[in-house]
Order: sequence, then C-alpha cells, then structure tokens
Amino acid sequence: MAQHILPPGLASSTYKRFNQVRKALATAYYLHITHRGMLSADDIASLAQHQMATAARSAGVEAPTSDETREMIRSLLRVFNGIDAPASAPAPLQTVRVTESELATALGGLAVVVQAAAQGVGR
Repeated sequence: MAQHILPPGLASSTYKRFNQVRKALATAYYLHITHRGMLSADDIASLAQHQMATAARSAGVEAPTSDETREMIRSLLRVFNGIDAPASAPAPLQTVRVTESELATALGGLAVVVQAAAQGVGR
C-alpha cells in the first residue's frame, strides 16, 4: 500500500492515486499474462467487472471499485497488447492518463506485491 512505500506527510490524494495505479497495473498485468498476451480490443472492451475483480484478487490487490480504475486497466491492457485504440469506443471515450512518474512508482509497488506473493504473503 502507498502508506508503506511512499514517504509520510503527502496529500491523501497522492496515496489514493498510488493505490489506484498499483491496483490497475497489477490487475492488467495478471489479465495479460493469464491470457498469454492474446487479448483483442474486443476482449478488452468486453471485460466484465467480476472478471477484473477476480483477476485483482488473484494478483493480490483489492478489486477495482471505480469506473476510472477499470478504464485504466483497459488502457494498460491495450498498451500491453499493442492496441492503439479500443475496438468500439463509447462516445466520448474518456482516457485515463497516468504520468511516467506515477507508473514508475506503481511499478515499484507492484514489485513489492510480486515479491510478497512469491514468498506466500497474502495482501
């Protein structure tokens, strides 16, 4: 969790965003590897909330609870699978932007989760 990785005293929104990006990254990566990188744009667009929740728990993070986090997961999956845009974008498509700094910090957090999972520690 952000509170265990980031320095104390930051704005609560910073911790929340970190946890959101970490959750999205862990969930998207889990979905990517369990589908062997073979998700099409239609597959990604049709991912149901319960599928993301199951993948998140399997990845060791809490299930996504917001549309923003779920769209972030879809965006990451499109990147992982080399897809430029969703197959059938709702109008208007709301893209969730993640900065390089947020992604780098989340990757560090994901490394902690992966290490804990490898050691059999539940999160």
